[in-house]
Amino acid sequence: MSIRSILVGLDGSAQSQWAAELCWQFAVKQDVTVSAQHVVNANGLLELLGFQLAGFVGSGPFLFAYEEMLKNLQKLGEELLEAYEVHASPRGIVGEQFLDQGHPIAEIRKRGDSYDLIALGHKASGIQCETDDRRHWPRLSITEALASISERPLLLVQEQLANIKSVTVILPCQHLFPNALAGARALADSISCDLRIYFWPQAEMDLAQIELQIEIYALQDDQARTAEICVEEELHNGGSSMWPKNCLMEDTLMLMPTKNGSAIRESAFGCPADKLVRYFPGKSLVLWPEEFSLQSA
Repeated sequence: MSIRSILVGLDGSAQSQWAAELCWQFAVKQDVTVSAQHVVNANGLLELLGFQLAGFVGSGPFLFAYEEMLKNLQKLGEELLEAYEVHASPRGIVGEQFLDQGHPIAEIRKRGDSYDLIALGHKASGIQCETDDRRHWPRLSITEALASISERPLLLVQEQLANIKSVTVILPCQHLFPNALAGARALADSISCDLRIYFWPQAEMDLAQIELQIEIYALQDDQARTAEICVEEELHNGGSSMWPKNCLMEDTLMLMPTKNGSAIRESAFGCPADKLVRYFPGKSLVLWPEEFSLQSA
């Protein structure tokens, strides 16, 4: 099993450029197509200028402003995709470029359904609110929203990751996530780097129980037999989630399995996926839906 196709979302930010460059690392060493998509946020523009009843100057000036801004955003999107092609083509990157119009979350999800991996630059949506006043809650970023609903693996890039030395998958001791582990192995193989598995002891598990669970895990999963397996006890508090400290200080690509929760997707440890993304303190993270298998994609 291997990653065969990646869709990278471009929004003009440095983070989205880093996401594209990271995807090119996969394409250079393996037969992987990397396509680029930019979405002209026509819906957001309507939210900015739209209202039910026009006052004072009427709707004409606002309609004119909407059309002009939409035209300029369309032109900007074309220039962005042209610049992407200028950088991607000399590297031998094969793929298509898409300029779509609509709501970015819906358009990325729709086009991404035919790819093995969706890659996006990420910047957290806002500062934590200390009160429960909903008026002050930050709106979800595109990446946070997609993390909550996407049934395709998401690669989120916050900082430049020029040289990946390993792919590190984070797993609970009590539950197997074979599709996510296979995805981690596929990513590691595509760039010829090491695969590491970090187990988190949960609840009241003593060392003997943990070692037994790991042994069972390795026997049941072929990927685990050739991976470096560790038990992580020192954790970094990343807002509403915890992360192994050692993993965050290295050039490693982190991978976290996700599962369907009661309303939205959750991490393997039960943290809402949008919060997991918002407070992630590392450079890059892959969220792998457990129901997604490369074999059946």
